[in-house]
This record gives sequence, C-alpha cells and structure tokens, in this order.
Amino acid sequence: MTKILNAENRVSKKTKEVVKSIIEIHEKYKSAYCWNSNTNASGRRFAEKKFEEMLPVVDGIKTKKGLVTWELSYSQSCKNCYYYASFYLDGEKKNITILKNIIK
Repeated sequence: MTKILNAENRVSKKTKEVVKSIIEIHEKYKSAYCWNSNTNASGRRFAEKKFEEMLPVVDGIKTKKGLVTWELSYSQSCKNCYYYASFYLDGEKKNITILKNIIK
C-alpha cells in the first residue's frame, strides 16, 4: 500500500516530522563509507535491520512542484559500510534540497 502525504496547500506536522527524520537519517549515514563494519554477520544484519526500522513508512510527499519520492538503503560488507540515497521530483533525480525546501 502506497502512502503519500499531501503538502500542496500547507505542510502538516506529520509531514514536517517525516521530512526532518529523512534529513537526519541522511546527515547521519552520508559518511558511512568511512565507518568500520561490524566484525560478524549477525552484527551486520542487526545494523541493516535497525536502519530499515528508522525509515518512515511514507512513500512520497505531494507538493505544488510535484511528487517528491526517495530511495534510501544501507548495507555492510565484511570491510565497508554503504549508504545510498536518491531523491526524485516527478521521477527526475534531484538532491536532498527538494526535501529541505518543503519545511522552509
């Protein structure tokens, strides 16, 4: 089931919370490549699961400019940590600024 928040006319408290949480997650994990991964597989799985639990259960935000969506993922290999983030406005790839502009 797809959950889209509406921020065309006004930005609700729930929408602000979702946007702030995505920005916080992005700021925390954007330097993940420099981190040390967990030494055992169960620790790596736990870290990946914890990241998935932090993500909001919203698939997008409808704004006056269009539909803002995102893809966030985090994984660990034996030696490295990987974080991937993509932000889209009506399917066109953008950067995190499109989310920051929602709560300005």
